[in-house]
Amino acid sequence: MDILKAIKTDFKDNAEMRARLITASKFGNDSELPDKYAAMVVKIYHDSLSRFRSTRGGRYISGFYSSTCHVGFGRHTPALPSGRLSGEPFASSLSCANGRDRKGPTALLNSVAKVDSALSPNGYALNMRFDASSMNGTKAKDTMTALAKGFFNSGGMEMQLNILDAPMLEDAKANPGKYPGLVVRVAGYCAYFDDLPESVKEEIIGRTRIALA
Repeated sequence: MDILKAIKTDFKDNAEMRARLITASKFGNDSELPDKYAAMVVKIYHDSLSRFRSTRGGRYISGFYSSTCHVGFGRHTPALPSGRLSGEPFASSLSCANGRDRKGPTALLNSVAKVDSALSPNGYALNMRFDASSMNGTKAKDTMTALAKGFFNSGGMEMQLNILDAPMLEDAKANPGKYPGLVVRVAGYCAYFDDLPESVKEEIIGRTRIALA
């Protein structure tokens, strides 16, 4: 009941409770329980959708790429027991919620690989944002190669990589037109950063910054 009351007030005066909910085990950290439920949700959606046929007679097939709907739907959704505040974006596509992957890229990839990719015949998108400063040199190349091979060998389907300079993103948001060639991967497609709505720019800036050691 305490959690329900806190949700209804958007966690006003319940910062400690929200902190505990946010730090609870989440999808994207190679944790058995949340990963199991994520895989279950994907199967429920796939099985429910495939029972129906389109106007052309074919069965609907499931896919998991949100375009910008995770921002738009999040804007109209109240707080959730996960600790998410009212109006905050949902997780994009098959990624985890922004900032909730806390154990590095290998753990995130392991979580996603546990979701049966055969249940996504229409594809899925996994967004990963890497700091450009950590991507230089042979070691970084070898690490990225190992991450990709490990993910696909474990049953993963697809990775979308943003290699971005964090200060540049902030500057680009504050000064539209300064970086006309800046292209980012959103959630199933690429776009010029300047062309995106402010809310989507903020969501991309808010994604977990992964730095390769």
